Amino acid sequence: MKVVARWPGALLAIACLFAFASASSVAKDKPQVPKAEAECKAKGGNWTALGLPSPGETKVCDLKATDAGRQCRSSKQCEGVCLAPEAAKTGSKARGQCSPFVLNFGNVHAVEGGVITDWNVE
Repeated sequence: MKVVARWPGALLAIACLFAFASASSVAKDKPQVPKAEAECKAKGGNWTALGLPSPGETKVCDLKATDAGRQCRSSKQCEGVCLAPEAAKTGSKARGQCSPFVLNFGNVHAVEGGVITDWNVE
């Protein structure tokens, strides 16, 4: 009787799944947000004041994130923030999506370590 080893294929498939899962959970380098208007515009950003307009408001580069919309469990996996689903409750477990912009302002419903948190970024 000849025994056929079926384990190598299964082990390869499992190894590939673990490699994919760990690659998607690796911390992502945060991009440098330009500090000058010309550099901001050269990188495709919008030079603007975030939040409510007020005299003398400091302007910043509102730079689009290249990973916007990608699934995440932590902001470490995104160029910007890992945004929680709108209907999800603070403290519950969830996956989010990487934010459309690198900088985020105001009340942010985020996912950190797979748990939903609320931030107020000014």
